[in-house]
Amino acid sequence: MRHIDNSRQSLYLVLFLAAAIAVSGSVSYAQGTEPQAVSQPTGTPSAALSQATSPPAALPEAAEVLNTTGKLKLEISAMIGVGSKSIDVGTTTGGDSVKVSGGGGAGLAITAGYGLSESLDFDVSLGGQSSTEQPAVENADASFSRGFLRATLKFLVPVRDRIRFKFGGGVGLYSGGELDIDTTQVAGGSRDIVKYDDATGVHLVGELEALIRNDFTFVAGLRLYSVKYKVDTWQQNGAAMPVSTLRDDVRNLDGSGGDIFIGLAKYF
Repeated sequence: MRHIDNSRQSLYLVLFLAAAIAVSGSVSYAQGTEPQAVSQPTGTPSAALSQATSPPAALPEAAEVLNTTGKLKLEISAMIGVGSKSIDVGTTTGGDSVKVSGGGGAGLAITAGYGLSESLDFDVSLGGQSSTEQPAVENADASFSRGFLRATLKFLVPVRDRIRFKFGGGVGLYSGGELDIDTTQVAGGSRDIVKYDDATGVHLVGELEALIRNDFTFVAGLRLYSVKYKVDTWQQNGAAMPVSTLRDDVRNLDGSGGDIFIGLAKYF
């Protein structure tokens, strides 16, 4: 009998362990611990398979980088500035001096450039500029106009992928300098036109360049320049006059000044 009882106890123990394993498997199945492929109905793709076969999420588009090495540039810019020195051309009824400067004024320029490397570029600018009397008066006009051809070497300092600073300098040829003073509406006035020889000068420039899109950039900066003009001819009311009788500041006109400029450029 004891032998039979021991056999029954062993059988009960085996049945108990089998039941425990079955219950444990049911709980695991209910909690989703079994592979999802087993739990899916026939003919229905599993979640894992759906994720594996779905197209990957689109990656963010890479930002454009402002790298102009080996590229040509065409730029148009506008400028306005002040001259470092001015000459007197008259007096207002209020007793204030009317002056005109050999530098500064408003102007336009077209620039062609080339990216020499990631840290250097070179450009050439062709343009014109004119300064007028200050303060403006109703019965007289005075202006100094000139053209320029400037060559500039610039160092590039990247700030971000789309923004960089440029610092540099160069030399310029200034031609067609003409001082035009019209005081014919004033009693005893005249029309004086003083023309100057071509002159050379130097300049420094600092600018910010920012990529807009598709190789178009916005440019803004400051230029300082030094140039002096020597008189060539002087006409008063259409008649030639001896230049030796002009004031020294007119015979040797200081055309130095500083301009701020903005522009748009396209790289090719």
